[in-house]
Amino acid sequence: MELRPDLLLRAAAKAMADVVLPALDADNKLAQEQGQLVLASLNLVLQRLPQMYRFDCDQLERSVGFAAQVGEIAERAGGGSDAAAALVQSASAGAEVLARAQADPAELQAANLNLYEKIGAVVTAICAEAPDAVLAEVGRAVTANAADQLLRDRAWVAPQGWEPGAAALPAVETLITRPPG
Repeated sequence: MELRPDLLLRAAAKAMADVVLPALDADNKLAQEQGQLVLASLNLVLQRLPQMYRFDCDQLERSVGFAAQVGEIAERAGGGSDAAAALVQSASAGAEVLARAQADPAELQAANLNLYEKIGAVVTAICAEAPDAVLAEVGRAVTANAADQLLRDRAWVAPQGWEPGAAALPAVETLITRPPG
């Protein structure tokens, strides 16, 4: 079970290139064309996915600036006061979102991986030296954390259709406790 979109897309592109396209009837030009289009689309998404967050932040920054410019023009023109007021409010909200968008997703992923590594090292050290009562405590903590993460992971991939009992899983949105922003 893989959660990272880049790895899922890479696997899908490889399957398309190595298995699906070669299996298509060479005389079926439409199927060949569409298969190539799917492969090219997967490769484009793979190429652009790491940049999407920065692209969205850049777009929002430009939109906030453009909104200010249009708002100034509207103010000088003396028209569209309701629309201009709504624009100012929307631009302010956009600027607030942009101000909160501080960490790059790659930094977030790296911080998670680094933390997992350090947690693993400490748990290993505890297991090598601790008395049974402490081992039991760390075992309960590790098991509880793993159960929580597994539930989130299963809910995340449930739409793929491979998860038995997927209908009984909670929506992944309800399992992500950190509110946006």
